Amino acid sequence: MSAPPAAARRWIAWFAAVMIAIVAASVLLLVLAQRLRRAGDRLARLQAEARACPQRVVRSDTRIIDHADAPASQPLGKTAYIEYGTDVLPLLRLRVERVRAGGGVESVRLGAPDVLSPRAIHVLGLWAPWCGVCKQLFPRLRDLFARRTDWRDAVRFVPVQVLDPSAPDLAVARWRHLMPPSRVQLADRSARDELVDILRAEERRLYAGELPVVLVMACGRVRWAKLGAFAADDLVDFERRIDQFVAELHDETSQCARVWCGNGRCEHGEVGRCPDDCEVGSAPEPGSAVGATAPASTPGARAPASPQRACPEDCPRCDDAGRCLRLWGDAPAGPPTPAGSERCGDGDCQDDEHDCCRDCGCQAALVCRIDATGAHRCQPALWPEPDDGEHSPADRPGDRSEADSARTARPGDM
Repeated sequence: MSAPPAAARRWIAWFAAVMIAIVAASVLLLVLAQRLRRAGDRLARLQAEARACPQRVVRSDTRIIDHADAPASQPLGKTAYIEYGTDVLPLLRLRVERVRAGGGVESVRLGAPDVLSPRAIHVLGLWAPWCGVCKQLFPRLRDLFARRTDWRDAVRFVPVQVLDPSAPDLAVARWRHLMPPSRVQLADRSARDELVDILRAEERRLYAGELPVVLVMACGRVRWAKLGAFAADDLVDFERRIDQFVAELHDETSQCARVWCGNGRCEHGEVGRCPDDCEVGSAPEPGSAVGATAPASTPGARAPASPQRACPEDCPRCDDAGRCLRLWGDAPAGPPTPAGSERCGDGDCQDDEHDCCRDCGCQAALVCRIDATGAHRCQPALWPEPDDGEHSPADRPGDRSEADSARTARPGDM
């Protein structure tokens, strides 16, 4: 039998190719159909689970900015304790001077989160360099803060220089040893003494012509106030009330959990609508009980850093200003910054803070821990983090990225 002609062979080859393509397409369609069916089944299960979950009630913007939701404001009465607190919104809007770490002052808004954090209780101590009673009271507060180590970052002392035109940075440098440790030192040197003028208003009665004045601010309001010297029982009541306010910070049924414009927190729905709590560019604080610090962009935050400068060849790591950070190995000359220092932990890496890894961070494969001398130093991540119920330095928000990089570092990087 003779072979089929060339034309017939081509038709047979074309037909076989078409059949193979049809079979392959059919198999592919079957696989896709099976996957679509599985995806549909999974979607149905997720929708059923979602319907079974309790529905979350979201507060509307109208409720958030409704001032009627705020507790009634009270002026200072016969006792230092103010149950619902005194509304001091005009005070929070006031611009005052903040002492810079390296000397000099800068203008800030008193209510800015980096000045008065919404996650802490603040003890404002109004004083002046000429106030003799202030220099008798502040050491008593200093000793109390030193004894109450459990307060830590939850309670912060903020000295505010008033009724005196002298340079605040010089005054603080001279008298700081009498005061409790403070991250922020403020001063009002306005021509009309606006700060005390706001406090002496009849609806507040938080200033009566004498210093010192101690104001305890909790959740955006003054909840305890003492004008003048402390009597024997005042310090006991002061300590007891601060413990109460700290507990309220974490109590979802307390006044601190209520949402209103002017409660001192930048919360969901308030950006652009509640300037008392949020400024332009602010973001709500993640993780708070009502959806509110650490804002992605907090009011009054430091300006963006300038472009990073080149690091010297003999330096393993530098900051954005090109300053060498020798946190492991040979350290530059200068005294170390001990743990608990007033500047160590302020988020700003200074030249004389080379041993403060809370601010300056650590190299890869190192974590920030407190050593035997009490200083924050970078150490090899060879042991698990302590599990004693307390946060180690590496667990603090400012050190988390360094700690995480140390835990995931390759053995060859050690």
